[in-house]
Amino acid sequence: MFRIAAAAVLWLAATAPAAGHHALSAEYDPNIPLTLSGPVTRVEWTNPHTFVFLAVTTPDGKIESWKVEGASPGTLIEHDISREMLAIGTVVTVFGFHAKDHSMRAWGRDLTFPDRRSFYMGSGNRPGVGTPQVAPPAAVPAPSRLPSILTVIILAAPAVVLAGGLFILWRRRRKGRGPAHLQ
Repeated sequence: MFRIAAAAVLWLAATAPAAGHHALSAEYDPNIPLTLSGPVTRVEWTNPHTFVFLAVTTPDGKIESWKVEGASPGTLIEHDISREMLAIGTVVTVFGFHAKDHSMRAWGRDLTFPDRRSFYMGSGNRPGVGTPQVAPPAAVPAPSRLPSILTVIILAAPAVVLAGGLFILWRRRRKGRGPAHLQ
């Protein structure tokens, strides 16, 4: 019984990250493009996405802390963006899309420095050069996903197998046919 439970827990742990990655269109609204400018206050250079935090000054002088999500560190490096370029205090401008929950979060698409160097910080190939074109975040290629019902079935399978195994052991024990150490 311990082996069944251990195998089920390991399988659940291995399959859980597959469900954790989200579609950009689930969190960001392609109908709310925005441009944010300000100094970098923090960078989270982690997988599966990087996060750049900006101190953005509003027209009324208030400073807001924005969290801008970008592609993975490996993808940013492929797009010629290094972690060193995003040093604390570096002033950048980000064109992207506002979070659907209207919090101070955005999906960053284009990253521009004061010297006019511009880099694509999204996933996949840059959708065009020059003036940013408003494209829905869903258009950014995402890792292939299983249909949602299939994902649920795959993630639920270990629990079903574990429950079935425990039920069989319980019935055998009640009928006196189980392993001696369970009687």
